[in-house]
Amino acid sequence: MQEPSRPVEVQKLRRAKRSRDKLMKGTALLLLIILGTTTLLRSFGPSSVLWLAGGVGVWLLISTFTRRRPNAAERSQQVEASRLVEIDQMEDAEFLEQAIGVLQAQGYETQIQNVSDDSATYLRLVRGDERVWCLVEYAPVDEAVINAACEALKKTDCNQVMVLSPHKSPSQVQVAALQQGVVLIDQDEFLRLWSLQVKGHRVHAFRSGDARQPPTRIPRRKR
Repeated sequence: MQEPSRPVEVQKLRRAKRSRDKLMKGTALLLLIILGTTTLLRSFGPSSVLWLAGGVGVWLLISTFTRRRPNAAERSQQVEASRLVEIDQMEDAEFLEQAIGVLQAQGYETQIQNVSDDSATYLRLVRGDERVWCLVEYAPVDEAVINAACEALKKTDCNQVMVLSPHKSPSQVQVAALQQGVVLIDQDEFLRLWSLQVKGHRVHAFRSGDARQPPTRIPRRKR
């Protein structure tokens, strides 16, 4: 018979310690209640003890019903925070399934593409005239991933490139993606799009390449 591993023994010791602490606190609270009740009975009589107990009961009842409940914004933040933890713990296949659902909610037709001599996961997104080549990167994104996505775009008929990752991206990677025209959807942006999907909103995940260009100014006519 194998001996229990050390982590199991540590967990058992912690549970036993918590049980002893709870027992000691419960015993001390019971003794305090008995002592306080005896003192009140001797000093003020049974009727005073009943009134005091009734007042405490009413106060606990009122505090239970008037306890501040989180509003809609706070509940949404709590849901997003819990979902953020889940994103970190997702398997690759599970994250890919969630990512496809989020992109389809934005109105994109998604197709998983296999590229020869490349083990990375790619998605081909189509919406109207938009054709987007999306690299799904399960590891944290660096500038090499941005460059690889740009190189992969050249071998396709798509007019845009995207990198999608469940991890947060450092600022230098975001700047590199912006400079090369790569749409970067990292953990924060993915969570925002997911929350919009849950609320039933349909918002464009990103704009077309022409829309990213700064608007041209129309010169004023001289009078």
